[in-house]
Amino acid sequence: MGAGVDTGAAGDPKPNPMVGVGVIALDGACDVTGGELIFNDGGTITGPSNDAPPRNAVVAFSGSLSANISAGTSYSLNTNNTGFLTLTDTTGGMNGGYPVTFGITVESGGAEFRGVRMNGGTAAGPPPVNDAPLTILGERQGSATPGTPLLTTATFESPFAILCDTVGTTSTGLGLGYQPLSGDVQEHPFPPVGSTTIGIDSNLWFNNNGGTINGSPTLVPPNGGAYLCDLGGSILGAPSLVDGTQNTDALFENSFGCPIGANTDSSWVLWGSSYQNAFTILTGEQVAGGGFVPVTSVSSCTAGKTIVGGTDHVVPAAVTLHSTGAPETITITNDSAGPLDYASITLSSALSGFVTITGGTCTTSAGSIHSDNLAFGPGSCTIILADTGIPCAATGANHITGSATPGPGLGTLTVALNDHLIAGATEDTNGAEVAVTCTH
Repeated sequence: MGAGVDTGAAGDPKPNPMVGVGVIALDGACDVTGGELIFNDGGTITGPSNDAPPRNAVVAFSGSLSANISAGTSYSLNTNNTGFLTLTDTTGGMNGGYPVTFGITVESGGAEFRGVRMNGGTAAGPPPVNDAPLTILGERQGSATPGTPLLTTATFESPFAILCDTVGTTSTGLGLGYQPLSGDVQEHPFPPVGSTTIGIDSNLWFNNNGGTINGSPTLVPPNGGAYLCDLGGSILGAPSLVDGTQNTDALFENSFGCPIGANTDSSWVLWGSSYQNAFTILTGEQVAGGGFVPVTSVSSCTAGKTIVGGTDHVVPAAVTLHSTGAPETITITNDSAGPLDYASITLSSALSGFVTITGGTCTTSAGSIHSDNLAFGPGSCTIILADTGIPCAATGANHITGSATPGPGLGTLTVALNDHLIAGATEDTNGAEVAVTCTH
């Protein structure tokens, strides 16, 4: 992390923020054997790879240790655990592709080092080219025994507490100036049976310019100062089990009046004795027309695994409607730390003509139920079902055979492609199923 040189001369711009996030491999014998780095120099981002279309303009991690950190550079330490580390970014994003040497100190136990840049720029001059002051913080992945614990896909499926420092320039939707944000990010298997997707959702406090974003006033009490925003998304491709990296997508949702209409991409790298921490860097965003471009903001985050205890649930888990009886209300409540997103809410075809959705606060098309947070409490919505008045019988012409659990007069209400498990419902390939029985 660092900033461009500011000489103080008239017309000289303010220091240019810079940040890089990546992985380096050290052989234990004073050689750097490779790695990968995403580097953001004042809004110009370089890195080892790109996301798949339509995000192919966005820089991403490759998941390989033979990427853009050149092998063959070195490090050295004395008996006081101080020394030098030299890195070369072959994409040219950091120091124009020329070596950068840091003076480092290793902490007790050898799991962490930190330091500052020692060498100058790439060319002489007042000042030299690419001579920005930089700091470096390095953290070990896994334990002191290489390869342990084993890095698996499940390692990534955890909730994280996250804190980000952002300097916005002309980034669409994210405002201008300094923008700190904090909150939680959950990674979890996408619930429908057979899915291999890892879902991501977040609930973030977002502060900018005293609580105004692109001219919009603050909405979060007391006394303003910040926005609360829900985000939903997924990992783009599979996470890397080689170097602990992943690339993600997150869409800001309009819960709590959040005014940020952005769809952003980030890249992460896990670290710590059990991969319980992460560094992340903002890489891309969607623009008008649907395309994705590199961000012009400079943003990096630290994250650590946290504990979230809330779940989503539906009450009641089964309903029975009578042709002469009153309507029934189903309530879905989100007690989790991220939004519950779904594609639709529908009744099975077996119930057609006998039961209908007549109201409620849940959107039957694609919808979202906001996260549970201290400012607003858990999110919830309702679905009202009513019998049409046409009798349903266990046998004969009006007998219904359901698709979930066979039985007299049985059908289902489906919350399709729900991105969280919903306690009380039965999960199948379609989503969360609630039993609906129609009787005469």
